[in-house]
Amino acid sequence: EQRAFLRRDRSAWAGHLGQVRGFLAEGFRRARKDGPVLVLGAGSGLEVPWAEAPARTFGWDADPWSRVRTFLRHGRWVPWIFEDATGAFQDLQHLLVRTLGHPWSGRRRTPEAALARLAGLLPSLRPEALSLRAWLQRHRPGAVLAANFMGQLGVVAEGLVEAAFAPWPPWEEDPERRDPLAEALDAWVGRVLRAFLSDLGASDADIWLVHDRG
Repeated sequence: EQRAFLRRDRSAWAGHLGQVRGFLAEGFRRARKDGPVLVLGAGSGLEVPWAEAPARTFGWDADPWSRVRTFLRHGRWVPWIFEDATGAFQDLQHLLVRTLGHPWSGRRRTPEAALARLAGLLPSLRPEALSLRAWLQRHRPGAVLAANFMGQLGVVAEGLVEAAFAPWPPWEEDPERRDPLAEALDAWVGRVLRAFLSDLGASDADIWLVHDRG
């Protein structure tokens, strides 16, 4: 999604990018000194002005190349956590495996049956950001900055579902008909965000969030 965003004419995104960088730079400058700073969704460092970051700043991103890309962009080797900050996507992937195949025979369910099963089971998932919660409790950061990864959670979830069902399209194509799977997945993403924000809110850290989706 970010690559598609950047392929547009620079004038279409440069102003937005500048605003995000300025906002996060202010978060770095105003971070309390009584604990480290954590940057969630740090990515390749495109949005994050690492030159402004205090010495005790950690990056967090599930992409295994994110730390290297940040180093190449900013020349700074940052302490890093390579995990899904929401703690939710591994459970989603496991559920996709369970719904697509019969557990004993290993035979693949029909797409219709798998879609109905997935839509019915998604409400049972209760996301918990356990790793993030433990890190916050252990390190007690003075500030937590979140680049715009929250707005990408739904896109990532949709991509996982589409990849699991490929080449069969998982979504209802008639806009006038309900799509139970899309509704269930939207509700799941909402629960992921609420759980994530609840853990951030329970921290004593100052919170700086970038989120440009409705």
